[in-house]
Amino acid sequence: MKLRARKLSTTVLYGIALAGFVTVVFFLTNAGIDPRPNRYGDFDPAGAGTVGIGLFGLYHAIAIIFFDDDPALVSAEDGRQSDDPTAPRKAGSFTEFVRQPALKVFSVGPIWAAASAAVIFIWFAAAEVPGTIGTVWGDYGHSPLPALAVFCGCWAATNLCFILSTLAEAGRRDNPPLCIVSLVLLFLAAAGVVVVFLAALPDMQPGTALAGCGSALLASLAGLTGVRLWAMPRFRAEAKEDQLGARARRRRKRFGSRHQGTGQPPYDILGAGETLLAHFIGSGAPEPEMLVATNRRVVRALVRAPGQTFVIEQAEPGQLLGARSERLGTGLGNPGPGGPGPEPFETDLVTAIGLRGQQEMTAHGGDPIASQRFADALNSLARTGSLPR
Repeated sequence: MKLRARKLSTTVLYGIALAGFVTVVFFLTNAGIDPRPNRYGDFDPAGAGTVGIGLFGLYHAIAIIFFDDDPALVSAEDGRQSDDPTAPRKAGSFTEFVRQPALKVFSVGPIWAAASAAVIFIWFAAAEVPGTIGTVWGDYGHSPLPALAVFCGCWAATNLCFILSTLAEAGRRDNPPLCIVSLVLLFLAAAGVVVVFLAALPDMQPGTALAGCGSALLASLAGLTGVRLWAMPRFRAEAKEDQLGARARRRRKRFGSRHQGTGQPPYDILGAGETLLAHFIGSGAPEPEMLVATNRRVVRALVRAPGQTFVIEQAEPGQLLGARSERLGTGLGNPGPGGPGPEPFETDLVTAIGLRGQQEMTAHGGDPIASQRFADALNSLARTGSLPR
């Protein structure tokens, strides 16, 4: 389901389609036909209502499977192309509903639940074997309480599915245990909802059913609201990083793309609205030095591990004087084993940033070509305020 559309017509269409499918199953069982594949025996029509209500519980509990992202869409803002190998993959979630406005997410449950509760009136009128008086199925055509109970129960099941799905997606990058546990709980919760809808809800007293389902709905609404408030900042942060413009990606490729990627230096030190201009990573061990220039600051940092960068010092962009890349101490060493003369040697590569009113920032080792490109980039920034083309 592509919830990216402005209208909710797709959500309504899915709700009606699911209600229609379950209605077909109801009429088959109501006619004494077992709808299961390879089952040719007769079915007791007395169980038709129970089977139909149980299917509604199942489909609402696994509502997440009807939502998927659209990989064919291309962002017009950053010029990404689906066949661009350097374009970062879209971050955030497996399913598009997580990144949608709350109105669209919270509307799925009530729309589907309303379609489900309404179609059961048709079942009740056509049932070959009426339900027991005083139960949800038996009183469906005589009191509004059974319909309200089914409505609240289906809506609560959808919310529960979305809660566990959101937890799983929020942890899939940096908290695999949370993701795995949430997926397991999603499976168990779906099984539990089916059992309740199949074995308990049709035979419950309408007042008791409404009280239980209403309480579950209120709890699920509060839970879904809280989980979204907790998870959405994670998705927004990943989206900002993954939705860099085409120009930014070209800069990143030119000035050192070996360490790019989600959670990799230097992107893990960027703040909200901060744009990477150029960076260079040395080859020191075990913690390489890194120099970074952004639109807000110049930084020297240590790369302790992927995604764990520690800022040592920083300066304002206005303090930038330029940069240099050089090898210090080039000279002659001891006589070589194969000849009478001394052998030439070169000492460590040094990449340095000159700053006004502050000692220069340096990084040792690394790729000489990348170091020179970084120095050229910062010299251009200091002279013209822009990167070289």
